[in-house]
Amino acid sequence: MLSLMNIYKKHMECFKGEVRKHPVIILVDNDSGAKQIKIKYVKDEVGPFYHYGLNLYVTFTPLGPGGEDSAIEDLFDEKTLSHKLDGKTFSKKKKIDPKIEFGKTVFATKVVSANQTKIKFDGFKCLLDQFSQVIGHYTGEKEGGCKEGCCSMTQKRNWKR
Repeated sequence: MLSLMNIYKKHMECFKGEVRKHPVIILVDNDSGAKQIKIKYVKDEVGPFYHYGLNLYVTFTPLGPGGEDSAIEDLFDEKTLSHKLDGKTFSKKKKIDPKIEFGKTVFATKVVSANQTKIKFDGFKCLLDQFSQVIGHYTGEKEGGCKEGCCSMTQKRNWKR
């Protein structure tokens, strides 16, 4: 992920004008993989997202209720997570037992995509709020500064990322 961020910034810096009309938002699971990004680039707990530069932003899935790591799949309700396919159950682990489990790709295509009209996506509201804050921040920056209220999320506070 870090190399993608660096490549993006390097290749986009030379473009001017209307090329960067909108922010690019990278959503990262708030787990051990995110720690590398946080250590290198996120120096302070400043809000629900990090402005990497240009129009590139990074936001993280919210930590669990006890501060535990999280992944995007954690935002689904229990009914969706417990959906069985051919007697197999979903596992978000990297190594699964294919005899009794299915992984993230199958979950995304065979459970979420196939049942999108039946799934309650209420758990994703927090992410949509974060995306709205990113858009507000980017819009404010393009217009010569943050709009009133949009930078409150960039002031130091007790955000859990």
